[in-house]
Amino acid sequence: MELDKDTDFFEINIAAFIHLIFGHKGKIVLLTIIGSIFSIFYSLSLNPIYISDSIHVQAEPSFTSSDRGNNGMSSVLGILGGGSSNTGQISKTILHLKSRTFFQNFYQNDEFLAQLMAFQSFDKTNQKIIIDSNTYDVDSGQWVSGKPLFEKSFEAFHGNHFNVFSDMITGFITVRVKYYSPEIAVDWNDMIVDSINLYTKDKYIKKSLAAIEYYKKELALSDLTTIQNALIRGIEKEMSTIALSEITDEFSLEIIDKAFIPVQASEPQKTIIVIIGTAIFFLFGIFLVIIYELFIFSRNKNLIDS
Repeated sequence: MELDKDTDFFEINIAAFIHLIFGHKGKIVLLTIIGSIFSIFYSLSLNPIYISDSIHVQAEPSFTSSDRGNNGMSSVLGILGGGSSNTGQISKTILHLKSRTFFQNFYQNDEFLAQLMAFQSFDKTNQKIIIDSNTYDVDSGQWVSGKPLFEKSFEAFHGNHFNVFSDMITGFITVRVKYYSPEIAVDWNDMIVDSINLYTKDKYIKKSLAAIEYYKKELALSDLTTIQNALIRGIEKEMSTIALSEITDEFSLEIIDKAFIPVQASEPQKTIIVIIGTAIFFLFGIFLVIIYELFIFSRNKNLIDS
């Protein structure tokens, strides 16, 4: 019996609520239309964001695989390393791309930093970005209000514009750049890939030159044929590294699918913004109606009591 009373009370309240909504449907519809118009104008005011992706695999220079099978000097001195898995190398590359050390090179480039920290708007007609003149003077190449802090620039770059991730099954590495200009998005993508490859290439060359000098010194001191042969193989390996550096720049990331200029903006999703904005204003209208009715009810009750 008590359950029936609760059910009746629930049904009465639902009916009263629906009646209340229909009683103020004009106000709710008007507020919903206003919200819809506001959402449309807001979505149109947002700068389009273009995404540029490039796909890579971890570069494996030809000397690396051939060297892993050689015992020689690598087994005697342990200089040539080896044993690290491809997965570990991919993780190492990604960590370096996300590091502050890697970003430091870009931070020194004022043109890049102005595009990152002084962007104002994008002229779609002329396909040019407009830099905030109060922050950076393009003509003089000077920062008007001081160069942005490194940490703030680093967070802006990694938080809003850059990401790199890998598929652990296929080993593919995706470098992703988001920016307001499709051309600059591609330029940044290419710049990032070129920088990591150049950094790795320079590192290999420096190590190879140092190793060659070491092998030569040891070769002059050693009389054992086995050690001499191992040292000679080591020198040949390092010479092949230097020779390879003259042939290719892909020492870290090998390009599978290069970055292309995106035709359409990927963000923001304006349709979703309009739908969500309209729904919020619709619910807000219902909320205001309920508050209004509670206020009227409370005021009438106080008048009756008085």
